[in-house]
Amino acid sequence: MARRPPSPFHFFAALPPPPVADQIATAWQRFGTGEPLRRDKLHLTLIPVAQSDLPPDRLQAAMQAAGDLIDLPAFPLTFDRLETWPQRGRQDHPLVLTCDAACQPAARLSRALRDALPADLRWPPRPFRPHVTLALGKGFPDPIALPMPITWQVRQLTLIQSLRGKGHHIALMSWPLADR
Repeated sequence: MARRPPSPFHFFAALPPPPVADQIATAWQRFGTGEPLRRDKLHLTLIPVAQSDLPPDRLQAAMQAAGDLIDLPAFPLTFDRLETWPQRGRQDHPLVLTCDAACQPAARLSRALRDALPADLRWPPRPFRPHVTLALGKGFPDPIALPMPITWQVRQLTLIQSLRGKGHHIALMSWPLADR
C-alpha cells in the first residue's frame, strides 16, 4: 500500500533573527544534550491554525486575521532556561528553550491571534506555553538556567506551513508589528 504524502500543518510563529539564532546555537553547543539542533526550524509557535490542509479560502481568512493585527506593538522576548517536555508514548521528547513571566507579551499576541481567527480555524483553548524547540531527544534530568538569557525583539509574525514528517517549514507570509 502506498503511503499518503504528509499533509501540511499551518501555524503562526515568531522567528528569531539570525544573530539570535547564533546565540541559541551557542547556548545549545554549551548546554545541549548532543542531539542535533533544529536550527533551520527555530521558531516560537504563537498559535496553530486548526485545519491541517487549508483550502485557499480558509488560508486567506487566516492571513486576513493576521493582517488585522499589524498595529500591535513589537515586543521583547527573553528565554532563560532549557527544559525537556516529556510526551507520553515517545522516547524523543522536545528539548526546548523557554521562559515564564518574560513571555507574557507573546502570550498576549497569541490570544489576539486566536481571537482574530474565524471560529472554524481556532484550536480549542489551551494554555500557551512559550518555547522554542531546539532538538528532540532523551532530555535533561533537570531544567538548566541560562547564565545569559536569550532576548530578541519580536518585530513580525509569520504564517508557517510545516510539511509533517518531512522536517520542512515554509514561511508563507509575514506581517510587521508596529515599532513604538
